Amino acid sequence: MMGNKFTFAAMLILLVGFVSPAFSNLQVGITGPYTQNVTENSITIVWETSIFTTNNSIEYGENESYGYIKYATGGSHHEVTVNPPFSSGHYRVVSDGTASRDLEFKLASSCRDRGHFKAAIFGDSRGVWDNWAHAREVADA
Repeated sequence: MMGNKFTFAAMLILLVGFVSPAFSNLQVGITGPYTQNVTENSITIVWETSIFTTNNSIEYGENESYGYIKYATGGSHHEVTVNPPFSSGHYRVVSDGTASRDLEFKLASSCRDRGHFKAAIFGDSRGVWDNWAHAREVADA
C-alpha cells in the first residue's frame, strides 16, 4: 500500500512539473478590438483575450504616440469607455503585455443640424423572407 502512495505522489510531482511550464508560457491572443456605443464625446472599446488576463488597458491619443491610458478589469472579455478631449484619434489595447495593432476611431458628430437621413438594415432571414424581392419595400419605407 505504501508503494502505491509513493508511486502516485511521484507521478503527480512529475505531471505538475511538466504541465506548469506549459501553462505559464501561454500566449495571449487578442480578438478585436472594436468600437461600439459611439457618441459625440465618448466611445467604448471592446476586445476578447484567449485566456484570463489581469493587466488590461487601452492606450489612446491624437496620434500613434497615444498619451492616455485607461485600465480594464481582469477577465477574457474587456470593455473600456473613454471620453477623449479630441474627436478622432488612435488606440490600441494591451493585455498582459500583448498589444493589438494601432487602430483609429472617430467620435460621432452632431447630426442635429444636418437634416433627415434614411437607413436600410438587412438581416439573414433564413429563407423565410426574400430580401431581394422586398428590397423596394424596404427602400421606400
